[in-house]
Amino acid sequence: MSGTPPRFHPARELASDRIAMEMHRANWEIVSTSLAIRRHYQAGTADFQAGEIARLRREIATWQARHARLSTQYQNVVEREVESGR
Repeated sequence: MSGTPPRFHPARELASDRIAMEMHRANWEIVSTSLAIRRHYQAGTADFQAGEIARLRREIATWQARHARLSTQYQNVVEREVESGR
């Protein structure tokens, strides 16, 4: 199979692929942090961990803002890639 081209090659990776992966990570961080807050409430520790809950909510807001910026970047990059025929 030495003549078969690889399925993935970093040099051929599109900018939209990289941004999509970053968006995926942001989504994962939002979900996992939300689950951490839920675990505090389920365990009954939310009242005693108010500072931790506030920190987790700020972290979620940060990841949501990052995801929104990446989403805009993704749309712009995809438009450029379509125009260039990639």
